[in-house]
Amino acid sequence: MNTHDTNTDAASESPVMSRLERRYRTVLRMLPRWYRDDREDEMAAVFLTERDDSVDLEYSWPGWGETAAVAALAIRTRLAGDSGPERALAWGQAVRLVALLGLAAWAAGGVASELAVAIRQLGFPQYAGLAAADQGWQVGVSTLAVVCAAGAFVALVTGRRGAAKWLAVAALGGHLAIRAASAVGGNLTSLLTADVLLLIGVPVLCLFAGYHREAPPVQHPARWLTLGAALMAGSAAIYTVQLWLVSPVAITPATWAYVLGTGAVLISPRLARVRASAGWLAALAICGALLTLTGVQQTYWAMQLSSDPAVSGAGGWAVLALAETAASAAAGLAVGIAAIRAFRRLGPVRAAA
Repeated sequence: MNTHDTNTDAASESPVMSRLERRYRTVLRMLPRWYRDDREDEMAAVFLTERDDSVDLEYSWPGWGETAAVAALAIRTRLAGDSGPERALAWGQAVRLVALLGLAAWAAGGVASELAVAIRQLGFPQYAGLAAADQGWQVGVSTLAVVCAAGAFVALVTGRRGAAKWLAVAALGGHLAIRAASAVGGNLTSLLTADVLLLIGVPVLCLFAGYHREAPPVQHPARWLTLGAALMAGSAAIYTVQLWLVSPVAITPATWAYVLGTGAVLISPRLARVRASAGWLAALAICGALLTLTGVQQTYWAMQLSSDPAVSGAGGWAVLALAETAASAAAGLAVGIAAIRAFRRLGPVRAAA
């Protein structure tokens, strides 16, 4: 038999890919290449099971349910939890650490601020009445949001992920409600504040993206709780002093905790394991970028305020805000370079064995 005839017969007997299958394989492109190379044909075969209607195969599209399932799988595979390529595992660890660090700073700062205000009210009882008259319902919503943020951090550390996500959403909703009320009152820029969009919103997104069903539990929960308590105590002390001084100069404890912590990671022999982790380095670099962007906005506002002759001492706040922004940017750049080198050492992405 002629070889050409044999090849022609085999080609004629091979099934023609339907439009529905081509569309579904387009949806599968959301998945990383290493995963598609191993599972695409199998997933397409399962999807097409019992779909033998010619009209359906020619004109229908993958449903929203199938598309959503592939999108969720794409997130889980790129932010791997317990199995996958080293790069995917590192990015998964980085996103989960951003959620943990962000919730820790958010909860500690909020609780510390509430404690500082309470201490201030003990010294000056009339301050409580003025604050309530000026802010009204926003005081209660802010306090409730702080409680939810602290509860989300504790729930996540202790393994209650579902509760942590609900509490984080409630806390974020409280902050957005306060900003929305301010926007309705005429302050249209209140909804665009970087502290809500970046320092709060991003950790909440990382919480949902990183802590999927295949993500491992938080390791060393006692250490994380200790870190949160220490950050809260330090922040409360700083906030209390600033309230008693009644000064526009405001130190940001989370920024300096980040700068000092990142410096320790980069130089301390005791933290060599953290320094060798691409996930940890990437998480610190992301946190540095968030703090720097927030600091840029704070610096701009401080400079605007310092140009007002009616406000005394605002120039000191502008200088401090600029110093904090520069420090967080320098620390973030240093750890970012280390993170790039660490990911390069991981080599190309390959499917897990």
